[in-house]
Amino acid sequence: MGHGTIRIYDRERLLVEVMRRQATLPLDYYREVIASYRRISEDLDVRLVEDYMALFKRQDAMFDILQREVL
Repeated sequence: MGHGTIRIYDRERLLVEVMRRQATLPLDYYREVIASYRRISEDLDVRLVEDYMALFKRQDAMFDILQREVL
């Protein structure tokens, strides 16, 4: 059997990954995921999301998505 890497993220990091890959995801899937995050937005660690976003070049664009579509 082959060996592979399985990445496991917390929900805050998964949100960042979804925002990073927005353009490559099917639109209906993206909207469904974002709607799910909107429903749990009160439970998210927004500071942690911001910390994760700071690791990437598009952090300003991701912050806009977070504010406009999730929170």
